[in-house]
Amino acid sequence: MAHSFYVNFGKKNIWRMSEMKKTFIASAIAITINTGSAIAAQGDVQFFGTVTAKTCDLVVEHEGAVVNMIQLGSVTNGGTNAGTDIGANKSFTLKPASGVTCNTITTAKMAWSSPAMTVNGIGNLSGKAIDAHVKLVAINSTGKVQTDTNADKEIKAGQNTVDYSITGSGLTDEGFKFKAQLIGGTIPGDFDSAAAYSVAYN
Repeated sequence: MAHSFYVNFGKKNIWRMSEMKKTFIASAIAITINTGSAIAAQGDVQFFGTVTAKTCDLVVEHEGAVVNMIQLGSVTNGGTNAGTDIGANKSFTLKPASGVTCNTITTAKMAWSSPAMTVNGIGNLSGKAIDAHVKLVAINSTGKVQTDTNADKEIKAGQNTVDYSITGSGLTDEGFKFKAQLIGGTIPGDFDSAAAYSVAYN
């Protein structure tokens, strides 16, 4: 079964995560509807999901706890892509929920999607710091859960999927590890964005 969630970056430079309802074809849909207007409007709807052979419900773990919020902190707006313009790495792991056994899964493909995804990472959707972005990296494990490149892999436009090779109880023991950084641009303000992921297992 595919799993999708939104990653929200709020006005206090935080990363909020909540797992969406899972269906056999999971979809991440962003729709804005305005009623009572006489003006016709057009827009796009994004459908994002996966059909998979096996299931494994995941939760987000951060600093030893199951959480739905990861604070990315604040950075300066020097626009140098160095020093205080770069936030600290915040690590989190996607692991099977308590009581869920996923030891028969040997491979997985994770895909990320966001209307704000650029060649730099996940950009700003509606906040004022419009040239800031989040650098999201899939961490390669030296143990039982390894990426297809056997190295860390940055998530960005044109490179938004990660294939994993899983040995034994690796998914339960280690999970899918990530790190995220807020990267400031030249414009100060809040950062408000979103992303979704979907996982197909074999």
